[in-house]
Amino acid sequence: MSSGWSRACQPPSRSGVLEDAVLHGQFFGSAGVDPETLGKALIGTLVRRIPEDVSILNKFWHSVVEKRSKELKGDWPGFLKGGKDAMSTMS
Repeated sequence: MSSGWSRACQPPSRSGVLEDAVLHGQFFGSAGVDPETLGKALIGTLVRRIPEDVSILNKFWHSVVEKRSKELKGDWPGFLKGGKDAMSTMS
């Protein structure tokens, strides 16, 4: 992975992901942040910053996040769906 990943995961980027998810929840959702919206915001932010790594991010999402979604349940299935939905619009 490129060094862009380390830059994309710095505190300002994390704040941007959260801000995007909160705004989306306020205007288009249930006035809160749900796992699906957070997954979409994370993928959207990372792909916007490092578009050349989309295939790597897709592999990570399908191997790591999907595995945790099956094993841990909870909020993981929604997070997985949000990320997959976001990536499907970018391919």
